Amino acid sequence: MQSFFVTDSEKNFIAPNNSKPKLLAVDSLFPLFSQFGQGYFSTDFFNKALVSVYFLRGGNIKGDVIKKVLSYAENIGQFTLKEDAGSERPKSIDPGSIVRLAYICGQEKRGPLLSSLQTLKIDGATTTLCQLPLFLTPSLRSVEISNVQKPFHENILVFLSSLADEAPLLTHLSFGSGCTPADWLPTWFKFGKLRHLDITDCMDLQSCDVLQTLGTLMELESLKLDVKWSTQYVGRSDRRMNPAIFGGDMKKDDAASTTSKPGFLTSWFINLKTLSVTSQLKIMDDLLSLIDSKNMQSISLDLIPEQGSLADKVISSLELFKQSTGKWANTLVNISLQLPEEKKKTAAAAAFPKLSSEDLEILLKPQNLEKLDISGIGLNFTPFDSLSSKKLTKLKELHLPLHKGSSYLTFESLRRVAETFPRLISFRCGIDLCSHVPQYSNTSAGNSNLLAHPLEILHVGKSNAVSNAFAMEEQRLLDIARHLNILFPNLKRIEVSKDESDFCRWESIDRMVKLCQSTRLDETCRPPSSQFCTI
Repeated sequence: MQSFFVTDSEKNFIAPNNSKPKLLAVDSLFPLFSQFGQGYFSTDFFNKALVSVYFLRGGNIKGDVIKKVLSYAENIGQFTLKEDAGSERPKSIDPGSIVRLAYICGQEKRGPLLSSLQTLKIDGATTTLCQLPLFLTPSLRSVEISNVQKPFHENILVFLSSLADEAPLLTHLSFGSGCTPADWLPTWFKFGKLRHLDITDCMDLQSCDVLQTLGTLMELESLKLDVKWSTQYVGRSDRRMNPAIFGGDMKKDDAASTTSKPGFLTSWFINLKTLSVTSQLKIMDDLLSLIDSKNMQSISLDLIPEQGSLADKVISSLELFKQSTGKWANTLVNISLQLPEEKKKTAAAAAFPKLSSEDLEILLKPQNLEKLDISGIGLNFTPFDSLSSKKLTKLKELHLPLHKGSSYLTFESLRRVAETFPRLISFRCGIDLCSHVPQYSNTSAGNSNLLAHPLEILHVGKSNAVSNAFAMEEQRLLDIARHLNILFPNLKRIEVSKDESDFCRWESIDRMVKLCQSTRLDETCRPPSSQFCTI
């Protein structure tokens, strides 16, 4: 019977500051209750109606048993609250036993039962939400909530309201899939130390007032906002153009909102460093215009298609992105822009906006930039043929858009990539398999050609129509592999989609590059030929 409680749900959890011993990560209260032993905690085998319900039996419990339970509870650092289920049949803990657990342990030790709990994850919990009071502890730093059904939203609201007083140092809140009621919103702002807020696929954003309210979280450093379903959003520009419909002039509304509350600041998001937004253009525009932070380090924008001209939205998004890059040119480290592709094969698709060399120059301007990722838009220039000769020594990831109809990189220009970005680890760009491959001597490439570039991942992307019909000779593939090995000796893999027509060719090139690397390693271990000479 005792082995019934030994599950895979227990695993080591290391405290973030590494100042304490390893803590446990569990997803059920059964491991904790099992510390009482079978004599105190079991099911009623003689009552079929209770065969899957476990409870604490009556009578006095020995002090050393209670201490064992307390010791285990003090070592729980992460808890995932979900529905309990056994391997054979669903099992549950009697709610009265949970109340009794809190009472018994409270008699022995004052304070919260889970005094070391740092992370609480609520995922699809229903009946187990009755356990929530156990997790009200000052040690809590992170709460993640997802997949909570509507009938149980009130349980979450009560818990969050209480948590604001019990865990004032909470720094991370995450709301995942499922509908987040508007009633939850006021509870978020009681956490004065909140630094990370994640709202993913769980809010229908109606107006910019919510964005302003989020901006009052003065300690907030990281915001992830995925509101792809917010189709009825009323933006700041809508309110200015139609004050009678949407509730007055935005400037007056702003002034009123900032003076109606004592101590209310006129600046928003003053400490924000990381921003990730998946939304329509209006939401992105309003949010970026509110941010007063001087130390933005990471921006990720994922544009969601909406009614109207997609081309116009893409152009506006690109302009907004370039403005943001200029605004935080001294601090940005990571930049990501994901645009929706025009998939229809029409004349309008052929005229779809493309990224120009001037656009790329602007996006590469931040002096501390380490990552640039752009997708969903084509290139109207051959990459790196028109860029400045200035080296970008800090850039580690450069992911250019892969879009059919774009200009392609040549094999000769790969050397320019290596010289312009000497610390690049990951590079994505379309490469023309038909382009000229530099030739080297059959004996040695020469010291002037050999590089020690750190590139590890080369994502070559989509094929062009010419290469599809081009008959690749084995010698050409060998020349390409040798060229890549000369430029990028640390290359670990070449990535290309399996549904691409050139997949097999690039796969062969990848194997040949690895063969070059293996040969190079073999040569370093080869003993001098003099050892085999006979006298």
